[in-house]
Amino acid sequence: MSSIVDSIAPAAKPKPASCTAFGCARDFDERRYVYTVISPRAGGLSIGVNLNPTRCCNFNCLYCEVPNRVTGLELPVDIEKMMNELRDVMTMVSTRKLHRRPYYHQLPEGLLELKHISLSGDGEPTLSPNFLEVVQSLVHFRALRMFPFFKLVLITNASKLMEEDVANGIELLEDRQDEVWVKLDVGDQERFQKINGTSEKLDALLQGILGVAKKRPVVIQSLQTAINGVGPTPKEVDQLIARICELRKEGAKIASVQIYSATRPVWNTEVGHLKLNNLSAIAQAISKKTGVRAVVY
Repeated sequence: MSSIVDSIAPAAKPKPASCTAFGCARDFDERRYVYTVISPRAGGLSIGVNLNPTRCCNFNCLYCEVPNRVTGLELPVDIEKMMNELRDVMTMVSTRKLHRRPYYHQLPEGLLELKHISLSGDGEPTLSPNFLEVVQSLVHFRALRMFPFFKLVLITNASKLMEEDVANGIELLEDRQDEVWVKLDVGDQERFQKINGTSEKLDALLQGILGVAKKRPVVIQSLQTAINGVGPTPKEVDQLIARICELRKEGAKIASVQIYSATRPVWNTEVGHLKLNNLSAIAQAISKKTGVRAVVY
């Protein structure tokens, strides 16, 4: 009998081959959980594990590329199915069969080297009710050494970092190899609600980031976008910088800040890509005022 999860098709389909490598959508190839994508922030090939096939999220970001998001309870990940898909994709990568697929066969070899496996989703991955079990399965799979060592990266909006199962899952990630990428787009509550579309409190999210970042370095992901052609004001950038400074002052270890904009088609027509010179100016201001390396993607 088909489950509810099996009846929902993946949200994103590959774009035509004419699109750029970094602009291509995630390639599920009829899989439920595991996809491949050429990621600018990974620096090449990323294998993603989608913990939200039902598109459940507690944020409604203006720049989101996933249509028809839902709120409520996420369904558990089918661990056996997920791991079978992951083994298949890892085999495809290691035997170079991926190189022959559309969107990949014309790419430079460097972009086809596996950079990491990400825990991500069509929504917020930490909403998965068996998040801890997913992490345990991935860590165990890596320990079997069926394939060369790979880095695990949790990509999260940081809203659930203080929950017990999420914290325990993060504890399983290796401090020196694996990474936690946390979202922080803005520095004040009003803009937080506008850009990220959530009733969550920004201060609570920052406390979650701080709790993790005191124990291990985190990477801050900050997506900056143009709304009706207008980017963030200097005041709004300064508010973001102030939050990063506060985190550092309280003991947060921040490895870097990723500054980027929407690169794939989004569903909100008011949202556009912020120009490179604007992104560079934001990154330079962050680096100068916080002492943290900020990189534009």
